[in-house]
Amino acid sequence: MAATPGGLDAAERADVRGRLTAALAQLPPVQRQVLVLHDLGGLEHAEVAGLLGISAGTSRVYLHHARRAVRAAPGVRALRDE
Repeated sequence: MAATPGGLDAAERADVRGRLTAALAQLPPVQRQVLVLHDLGGLEHAEVAGLLGISAGTSRVYLHHARRAVRAAPGVRALRDE
């Protein structure tokens, strides 16, 4: 298989996607929602807070915990070393 400009072929991308999906599934729902809305959706903390009925500060805290948990997930941690 040919590698993409990012250096991953289709099978490797699918593996990474699977690892990240599993890591996200382990998050508490509100942390997952904050991470998806902020990091993938591009929303500011105030926007995330308004949608979820939490404060912007709480959004920041949830995002911090979600990112830390995803980075520490066993399958994802291995990606950082590859």
